[in-house]
Amino acid sequence: MTRFLRFSCIVLLLTSLHAYADSVKNLTNVTVNLDFLPNDGTGENGGGFLDGSGLSLDVVAGTSYSWFAGTNGFAPGSRAGGGTTIYFDAVSGTIGNQSYDTLGIGAADFNAGGLTFPTNGKDFTVSVHGSLGMIVVYGCNSQGCDQYNVTTNPGMLTVSFSYADGLYYANEASFVSTTTAPEPSTFALLAIGFGALPWLKSRKLRHAR
Repeated sequence: MTRFLRFSCIVLLLTSLHAYADSVKNLTNVTVNLDFLPNDGTGENGGGFLDGSGLSLDVVAGTSYSWFAGTNGFAPGSRAGGGTTIYFDAVSGTIGNQSYDTLGIGAADFNAGGLTFPTNGKDFTVSVHGSLGMIVVYGCNSQGCDQYNVTTNPGMLTVSFSYADGLYYANEASFVSTTTAPEPSTFALLAIGFGALPWLKSRKLRHAR
């Protein structure tokens, strides 16, 4: 209930700011670095920063309770989705050369691939590709309010799990923007190159004798 009331207030604030925004600007290629602890139901279980395109923001965030909750275990061989909604509860920092008295930030959809839990009963860490939907940030000062539509770079979601009493439990998670992933053909070339190293080494040794 506390999260619902807090989120409702944020929605009302952002909606009212949107109606009076003096300008709307698009910011792209923004880097994301967010860390999360398992949600215990109180929210605000994460935080980090958004950086780039003249934007440098520190954020406090929370996830839906159903997303790798601290008390929810996962059975071996079961599958869980990596997507959720990220609720940004607080934001501070700078946007360009503007000085704002008030900053606001809306929620964003987080998309990530699902994962299947192993059946060996051992602790493990998994990484999957992920991306955040557009984040709307508002800044207000005595001259008015500006809206920024922030597009972030895709990245990797990494989650670690511990095994106890027949179930897997989430320890922590992070989402970090990455550089462009190599094309599949690049991976193939790398695999061929690494696979050839032992052969080249043995061939060199034979010629040296």
